[in-house]
Amino acid sequence: LLRVGFASSDSSVILPDVAESVCFDSEGNLYTGKERKKVAQKFGHSQVVAVVLNLDAASANANTISMFVNGLRVCEPQPLPPSLVGKPLYPAVAYRNISLQVNLGPCVLRPLPFKCHTVNCAKPSDFVAKKPSLPENGKHEVIFPVGVPDEATFDWLDQFLSANKNHVELSDRSVLDWAAKSGIQRPKGYSWRTTNDKPDMGFGLPLLDDSSVSEMMAAAAPVMERNFVVMAVKGNLVAEDRKAALENFAGTRFTKVAKVIMGGSSAEYKAWIQEQMLANNRLKAEADARRKTQELARKKLEEERRKKAEAAKKAREAKERKNKGEDIEAKADAEMEEAEAAANMEEEEVAIEPASLTDAEKALSFRKKDVPDLSPKEMSLSFAKFSIPSMEEGFDRIDFEWLPEDKCKEYLRDFVSAKKLTERVEDLQPGEWFATRLSEWKKLLTTWKRKQQEFKDPAARKKAAAAKKAADEKDGAEGNDEEKPKMHINAEDLDVFSVEDVMDVGGGEPLFAKYSYEDWCLLSLRVELHLLIHAFRHDLGDPERATFHESHLAFYYNKYYKMPFKVKNFGVDKLEDLIDMAKDTAEISGKGCLEAQLSDDTPMDNFVKLTEDH
Repeated sequence: LLRVGFASSDSSVILPDVAESVCFDSEGNLYTGKERKKVAQKFGHSQVVAVVLNLDAASANANTISMFVNGLRVCEPQPLPPSLVGKPLYPAVAYRNISLQVNLGPCVLRPLPFKCHTVNCAKPSDFVAKKPSLPENGKHEVIFPVGVPDEATFDWLDQFLSANKNHVELSDRSVLDWAAKSGIQRPKGYSWRTTNDKPDMGFGLPLLDDSSVSEMMAAAAPVMERNFVVMAVKGNLVAEDRKAALENFAGTRFTKVAKVIMGGSSAEYKAWIQEQMLANNRLKAEADARRKTQELARKKLEEERRKKAEAAKKAREAKERKNKGEDIEAKADAEMEEAEAAANMEEEEVAIEPASLTDAEKALSFRKKDVPDLSPKEMSLSFAKFSIPSMEEGFDRIDFEWLPEDKCKEYLRDFVSAKKLTERVEDLQPGEWFATRLSEWKKLLTTWKRKQQEFKDPAARKKAAAAKKAADEKDGAEGNDEEKPKMHINAEDLDVFSVEDVMDVGGGEPLFAKYSYEDWCLLSLRVELHLLIHAFRHDLGDPERATFHESHLAFYYNKYYKMPFKVKNFGVDKLEDLIDMAKDTAEISGKGCLEAQLSDDTPMDNFVKLTEDH
């Protein structure tokens, strides 16, 4: 694919730019602004293409652009977009998967039907000599925007790039934009994004999908004499990622600048995003008006078809009456009605409603996007490592755009603290404390269930009593002749918290002798919640994050116990109702976090007592 034409100094390097370029492509299309139209046949291998720009005010074709192939005109002169008239224009070429020779003169490769100047032979009065602008101190700059995810970030970058045309964005977003302008097909379209920071490419092309193109751009950037903006929302917030990015621009050829964008936005930024939102609202109003116009046209067409069908039916009936010798006045009446109906059918136009902003939109410090900057997993894995950049990391300058440094640090600290209450710890792994206690619990639970079965089985109970009697006789033989009185205890009247041995409350009866399946489930629930909450605190080791949000219970339960957690298995629909069954062990705090009610060294016997008391 080849695109060749002219562009202003504000145009992007890839044609076409919506407002700042005009060009032809090898498919014979002309791009002007948002429009694309077919103006010529395709051209390709071994052909010479000339694009002629006519700025001669005395010419009938002034301010037009034409295309010639092998010296022959292939399209009529096409008018320049109004936005380009009167501006200095530069030759522009963009291509993909081809080899080409660019010739700016003085000699032409194919003669044209008329004489004109090549670019290299232009008269001084026809061009503006412009020297490359050199950066201050002879250094180009590389900028690292640092902002909280989903707060300004890419909007701030767009505002910055609109005011600084000589800066080039380095990001996965810029790769997608490059691919879109290059005409590369994306199966799900370019509006589909998983995240803004690291969107899935989804081209089905290995070098694009595996980030090879992004890595190539990052490797090539340091040897180019340009200003760059390294846009990585997560990467610019994490110290080790910033260090790796700075090493890519090591040396003294670049001024390395961190721009911290946090907190309340500036008045200039608010005005900019309001303009963007207003423009979006206009587009939505135009689209809505087009949709309504199309709907009215559809209804009108249906009505016309219905009336024509009725008229045809009446005409057939009139013809039949005529054949029978009846009066044909009815036919005339029908035709008259049809004509009147057609006259009354006027073209309906839907007015475009004026775009405006709501009070809520005007109050926004930054607008929310439909697509998040980071995926939930990426956010949970990295937010605890977010930090403000420092000069020690290798920056030459740090600019705090909206708030001073101390306020930015406080803002980010509050953001991280709030996230600790709502984000999952994706890489958390069960530690030794949990493994030991869980192993003890499983062995103890097996022992208790076996004791219950022995107590319920007469033969097993008789055998256990004989063993106990033998042990008592052995104690007597060793000098312990004091005979213990037999205890007869009514388990129904027993104070469970005064029991010293849950395996024998009297007469060999365990405290859990009458436990059913549901009782064992509630006992296990208490122990598992208790161990899980304390294990989270032990394994994470973060004093500011001693517990987790109730919405993450199923996630951590599966991570620690390797099985799904389903509230409905306990006969309730809501987690709050389930926790209420074990509120003596765990509760949901006012912030929605699970809080343990017992210390981490609580004996397992206590959970049997709590279950029995419940």
